Amino acid sequence: MIPATPCPVLYGLRGDVMDDLPVAAAALETEDRDRWAIFLTNQGTDDHILTGGPLVPSRSYAVKGTVKNRARRLKGGHLLLDLDTEYGPLTCAAYEPSKGFRNAFQNLIPGDGVVVLGEIRDEPRVLNSEKLHVTFLAEDIEISNPDCPVCGRKMKSAGKGQAYRCKRCRTKASKTIETTIPRKLEAGWYEPPGSSRRHLSKPLKRMGVVPARIRQ
Repeated sequence: MIPATPCPVLYGLRGDVMDDLPVAAAALETEDRDRWAIFLTNQGTDDHILTGGPLVPSRSYAVKGTVKNRARRLKGGHLLLDLDTEYGPLTCAAYEPSKGFRNAFQNLIPGDGVVVLGEIRDEPRVLNSEKLHVTFLAEDIEISNPDCPVCGRKMKSAGKGQAYRCKRCRTKASKTIETTIPRKLEAGWYEPPGSSRRHLSKPLKRMGVVPARIRQ
């Protein structure tokens, strides 16, 4: 291991157990080291996350909210998600470098309950999402016109407040069909990959949490 810059720091190792660090360092093949030190850091601790408002730009918060609408995809692959929170409406962003983390946002529907952790950006005012905790999954109900019991085709509305009918068979029905769509998203925690994770953000494995899954 050789640094590509004139920086005097040869390398750094992070770990949860102090005694493991000298062992790991000895296993690395590097230039000769002049000296080394072990110190306590707040990296990977969520030490920057605040739990109360008001929401001030350039500070990071854990914000509880309810999903207002489905996520919007922007040019470049970024996603925006609107929440109703105790601080008022708030838009959360999941950026393209977070890769599969965006899939959780894309599978949220109105009524879902979430806690989003991240930093408030001033302009445009959004929360840059670092972690997502899905606390409640709403029912995904699909509403469709009833089928004709004779020919099987979809009936059409006879007008506002009126029944549905099949012109071909002259059959009628008074109600739409409600179908519950199975949710692909699980309740639980979601995080971006390590390559796009903020250095202060606490990995789920350090929280003792198994990441939730998105069913195919």
